[in-house]
Amino acid sequence: MSTDLTNLTIAQLTSHWNQRVNHAQSIGVTGYKPINSKFKDSATALRRIEDLESSIRAREASERVVEQEAVTVDIPAEPQQEDSEVARSKKSKKTRQKAATARTRASRATNGADSISGKTQKFNDLVPEAKRLGVPARHHSSLFGSHAAADKMLKKLEADMAAARRSR
Repeated sequence: MSTDLTNLTIAQLTSHWNQRVNHAQSIGVTGYKPINSKFKDSATALRRIEDLESSIRAREASERVVEQEAVTVDIPAEPQQEDSEVARSKKSKKTRQKAATARTRASRATNGADSISGKTQKFNDLVPEAKRLGVPARHHSSLFGSHAAADKMLKKLEADMAAARRSR
């Protein structure tokens, strides 16, 4: 941009804006539209034009980089095959992990232990009695994050309630 834009009138700045927007659209820069009215003031016009020029420079620079990479880089066909094999193995690993997690959860539920939702419900059922005993306890609206967390909270609440009963 060789023109000194600070000396232009608002009408000239608007005309310059519209020309640059047309150029930007021709090279694939989106998000800018020509305007039919004038800018509110020259400061706004200069700021918006600078933003547009920055986008144009960035687009032109990225096109130059892409052209240079296209000339200098040879893409072999075999690494794509390896990448797909790696992706396939990652996917199968995730599937195996999900299956193992499901088996673990199922074994916990079938070996006599309560589920997390059952433990949360048990905790919530104890809250009113705990409050009557003066033990600070809050109702849990969401499930505990794990069996260990649920067991820990249940054990603590039951111990606090037992201590409150003994002190009465």
